[in-house]
Amino acid sequence: MKLKGFKVRQFAMGDYNQVAHIWDMCNVPTPEGRKDVQMRTQRDPELFLVADLNGSVIGVVMGAWDGRRAWCHNYGVDPQFRGQGVGAALIQELENRVKEKGLPRLNVLVRHGDTGTQGLFEACGFHKEDWDVLEWNTP
Repeated sequence: MKLKGFKVRQFAMGDYNQVAHIWDMCNVPTPEGRKDVQMRTQRDPELFLVADLNGSVIGVVMGAWDGRRAWCHNYGVDPQFRGQGVGAALIQELENRVKEKGLPRLNVLVRHGDTGTQGLFEACGFHKEDWDVLEWNTP
């Protein structure tokens, strides 16, 4: 069943506490805190989206463009609203905004074993690539 009455809109810093709560509920690796999210809003703010239901944030996706491709980061939907079209609406709006910017591709990183998220992205037209991700962090 599709949820009615929510809208997808651009993130605003006033959404931070609700977004951080969703990331926490969804066990999503997140930026270091409010300061990092504030910095993130300075670049491609139109790609940082939330699903809003009557003033409550029920989903989030942080889009970004690295100069070559767009990325979908820090995706999450409040567990009580999963399976109701919220995630698909966020992804579709991000895809629309990426197309409007003339960007050729959109990638997402999904943790191994997260079959729900992988299934959602595949249902939205994404396909699996044969890559391994290596990460470097400041010591």
